[in-house]
Amino acid sequence: MATNKHAMIRYQALDKCFSNFNRRFYIADLIMACNNAIYDLTGIEDGVKRRQVYLDIVFMESDQGWQIPLDRIKDKREVYYRYAERDFSINNKPLTDFELSQLKE
Repeated sequence: MATNKHAMIRYQALDKCFSNFNRRFYIADLIMACNNAIYDLTGIEDGVKRRQVYLDIVFMESDQGWQIPLDRIKDKREVYYRYAERDFSINNKPLTDFELSQLKE
């Protein structure tokens, strides 16, 4: 199955990681979280790659996505990711008029 068909699963997995302030999620952890979420929901073992997760993050930060306030915090030679606002979640964002019209159709 194409990787983009699992996009919402990946976005939800990333949202959980970014919301968890008790743990540092590096890129390898984000990839693992996405792969585990896809496997749990679909049983498909072919996972996403690093580039796909980076593209998902870029989309989530964009105007077409949710405009997430994401912090990239440098920890020695690596970077970990989390929301800049503790109470932010993509699930808390209201639907746009366009999204509402699509749901009504």
